Amino acid sequence: MYTHTPFLPALMLLSLSLTPVRAQQYITIQSEDLRAAGAPFFIHVETPASADKLVLENTSTGAVLALQPFQGGQMVAILESPLPAGAKHRYVLRKRKRRDPKSTLVKALVENGFVHMRVGDKEALWYALDEQHPGGGLPQHYQRSGFIHPAYSPGGAIVTDDFPAGHAHQHGIFMAWVNTLFQGRKVDFWNQHQETGTVAHWSLDTLISGPVFAEAIVHLRHIALESGPVLEERWSVRLYNSANPFIWEIDSRQLNTSADTLHILEYHYGGLGIRGSASWNPSDSLHFQGEAKMATGKGDTRQAANHTHPGWAALYGPTPKGTAGIAAMEHPANFRYPQAIRVHPTMPYFCFAPMVDGAFDLVPGIPY
Repeated sequence: MYTHTPFLPALMLLSLSLTPVRAQQYITIQSEDLRAAGAPFFIHVETPASADKLVLENTSTGAVLALQPFQGGQMVAILESPLPAGAKHRYVLRKRKRRDPKSTLVKALVENGFVHMRVGDKEALWYALDEQHPGGGLPQHYQRSGFIHPAYSPGGAIVTDDFPAGHAHQHGIFMAWVNTLFQGRKVDFWNQHQETGTVAHWSLDTLISGPVFAEAIVHLRHIALESGPVLEERWSVRLYNSANPFIWEIDSRQLNTSADTLHILEYHYGGLGIRGSASWNPSDSLHFQGEAKMATGKGDTRQAANHTHPGWAALYGPTPKGTAGIAAMEHPANFRYPQAIRVHPTMPYFCFAPMVDGAFDLVPGIPY
């Protein structure tokens, strides 16, 4: 996910080729497409025990890149300058020296019922651990945890909304199914006012801070109010050390932990929802500044983008801190990639909605 001023794309990180590092201390990275500065890239280190003492130094410019251990012997660094298509960067892998510049720390920490994720001292996003309650006399069935809000642009603009005027059941960046059948009954996990289902944060498992990325691993539960938990969902939310734009990703994995199949019926919306800023909501007379515009991987406008399969989509518009936006890019390994998107004609939200192209089942014990 990118958040950026004035405009941005993302849900998939920008990765470069995986490069093994053995006895030789030099690596070369090359990309088939243009890669912007701030994109993460990965190398494989055969001695990961020393990973926290290693850096990469660009042999042409002398730029020193921090490294951070990742998964399976991999390490991750942040591209320090643009890499045009076909171009190469060459680095030497060496031990850290005292004179090397210190990297900005990317942080994930718990404060006041939220996981706060920051690049240096800049807030990037909050994840709601505690149940958030609606104000303004709204019914308590709208209360929710297990979602991201606020998400910020690097300039400090809030580009998401929670309990938005006119659609109080939407919550920043959130996951929920709408038209489902479970144990012979309709269950709607998205529209909380139907009082058949909801989604809630369940556990905080891991917090990582470091010079290259911060990560929060959490578990959520999708609950049928009449029968109890149906799905357990694991989110890995990873924020990279990029100050403009912010680059972060969500890895979502769901498992049906009940004894019965959850049938996701064909419908025009549901899935991963992204609710844009209150500044773009015509129903919010207190905060509205102007309607959001949209860009997609197919070049469609907001009016034409509904139920297309663009791979990425972005909302952007005016805020009290200037033009800002948020974009989401699908990973190619996603189910039914590229998924259809639902784009609301007047309200600032869209969602990745695989059920637009037909029903599917979440079977007990088989991950989604």
